[in-house]
Amino acid sequence: MGHGVSTCATCDGYFFKDKEIVVVGGGDSAMEEANFLTKFANKVTILHRREEFRASKIMIDRSLNNPKIDIIKNVVVSDIFGSQKDGVSGVLLTNTLSGEESKFNCDGVFYAIGHNPNTEQFQNVLDLDEQGYIQTKGKSTTTNIPGVFAAGDIQDHVYRQAVTAAGSGCMAAIEVERFNDRLFFTIGIVNLLLTILCTFSGTPELSLPKRIVSLVLNLKSVYDFFALVVIVSIVRLHRSPFPPSRPSVWCLAFPAWAAGSFALTAPS
Repeated sequence: MGHGVSTCATCDGYFFKDKEIVVVGGGDSAMEEANFLTKFANKVTILHRREEFRASKIMIDRSLNNPKIDIIKNVVVSDIFGSQKDGVSGVLLTNTLSGEESKFNCDGVFYAIGHNPNTEQFQNVLDLDEQGYIQTKGKSTTTNIPGVFAAGDIQDHVYRQAVTAAGSGCMAAIEVERFNDRLFFTIGIVNLLLTILCTFSGTPELSLPKRIVSLVLNLKSVYDFFALVVIVSIVRLHRSPFPPSRPSVWCLAFPAWAAGSFALTAPS
């Protein structure tokens, strides 16, 4: 790829200004890219291996009515002529009916023969659409399995651009971080409850104040301490004669979560 051969008209079309190029394919992708490339190229020739196109009628009509587009049917590209220094100079066409070969001069080759997402290993594990792309929920990158996120062209059959793939990668990174924060908070609560259980059941001979001191000494991190603060605060609020609102509970939980996250991520 490169040096005059491309699979992305949006990415590389500008580099073929006032050139003659060919587009290989017969579906909607080929018609769309051919029409887009006419914004830059002097002439665009669509090369298709069959007599009939797979593209929709509206896309075919749009290409047929574009004066910059020519169509050659029943041919395949057998070879590409050129060099890394000078780029593409032409292609070798083979007629699929007669087998006859001919050289066609051009300055660039764009392949638009469709995309097959590399998702075979995820079949029967993640939800895939009819084309094999991973399905994500809404405008997020979450999949049907909690903790599994999909980003980039593996879940995008519309744009398939480097910049959109990078953007969805950023979305996935943010969602992974938030998922881990919720997971660590849950683990911290469970760990604290286990610590309390083990401390109070394992030291029956100690008085209550000594048990509390033992519990504090057994806390393994600042995260455990703040989780304890949250539990005690929520219990006190619910025992209050004034029923707490949900925001008031979370106002206590958020500082604990923030301090706990700092304790988890801070270097030891």
